[in-house]
Amino acid sequence: SNFGIQYSVTVKLSTQDSETQVSRSQVISAAFLTSILFSLILFILGLWVQTRQVELFEKYTFNRYAILLGLWVGLVNLQQVLINTYRVYNKLLRIAISELLVAITPLIAVFFFRGEALIIASLASAAGAALLSIAVFTYKPPFKWTLQISRGIIHSLLIVGLSLLVYNVSYNLITMVGRTILSAYYSNEQMGFYSFANSITYATLLGFKAILWVAFPSILHSTRSTVANEEAAQTVQKVNNLFNTSVFLSIFALIIVSPVLFLFLPQFAPSFQIFSILLLTQAMLLLSFGYNSLAIARNEQMKVAGISIITVVIVGGLGFAFALLKLPAVWIASAVFLGSFIYTLLQVRLGFKVIQPTGRLKEYFPQVFSPGTILAVWIAYIGTMLDFTFLSTIIALAIYILTNRGKVRMLWQYAIKKFS
Repeated sequence: SNFGIQYSVTVKLSTQDSETQVSRSQVISAAFLTSILFSLILFILGLWVQTRQVELFEKYTFNRYAILLGLWVGLVNLQQVLINTYRVYNKLLRIAISELLVAITPLIAVFFFRGEALIIASLASAAGAALLSIAVFTYKPPFKWTLQISRGIIHSLLIVGLSLLVYNVSYNLITMVGRTILSAYYSNEQMGFYSFANSITYATLLGFKAILWVAFPSILHSTRSTVANEEAAQTVQKVNNLFNTSVFLSIFALIIVSPVLFLFLPQFAPSFQIFSILLLTQAMLLLSFGYNSLAIARNEQMKVAGISIITVVIVGGLGFAFALLKLPAVWIASAVFLGSFIYTLLQVRLGFKVIQPTGRLKEYFPQVFSPGTILAVWIAYIGTMLDFTFLSTIIALAIYILTNRGKVRMLWQYAIKKFS
């Protein structure tokens, strides 16, 4: 509902070269004021739906809470613009305080309200938490507000924001499609196993995703269009050597030790296969991070979004076919894995073409997708599908370390330097 402005403000602030304090203030103020306008529209729509008792999502009695929902979503949009602004300035403490307020404040309502009153109190406290969060950000900000903004800045924010919105929505749909198909064609039990595996996968990789979230503005700045192609390529290669190597080593290790988790939760043991494949899926998706950032920094957002949409179609088509064939739920996870593999191949190809339009892809590709990495991933995947997860993953890890020993050594030296 904010048309991707929360995404475009990060890109605009990170990629503009030799930017003055005044021009930064214009971008931030334009993003915030435009979001205020959209938030007012949301609130007015909520007011209209509730006062006129418009029939909308009747099953959830939507029109009874439309005003609070409109207010809450509008405030969250404003909060997200400020969060994405502050991460460009690397002011992470304010962001942490903001997120803490948003997490804790609605919880207080649980101790004082029951029944339908709790729903209203939860929405009201969530809106109040967002307002408190905005107050935290607007107190002595690292930038100056201004009303000197042009239509050109707003237009640019919306153009970039809409393409990034399409990308973010379709990227999330890559993994969401599997759950949607399961909910439609499989039993509640199978859906439960898949949801459990998906939730544990997300929780397991939360640290890596936090690192990416913080590093994103820096990588955008280091690969922007005014940076030499060779320098941008080196930045992406460094991300590949350090971050992606740590991701693969961690994920292979997690799959190997994960049976310990199911000793404490034996009722969820049938989700072990799904969990392993979803971890491999996330490893493949995270592998494309540097190349996504490079393409976005070079104004190729629509191509990045197009690849995400293509992947959603592939995952949906495969998943639907597997469901019609009445294959086990693990095959739905396989559809997501296969889609993520294709997605990463296409994103890497796009990133390469952005910085080396006339270069030969076959010479560059092995630096990203070394034969050893591909072999290790597919051994782990095939072994998991054949129910030899533990053994196949140990073999995959050994192959990965052996064939990427230079990257593993570099990661080790980097870790020693950072923590010594």
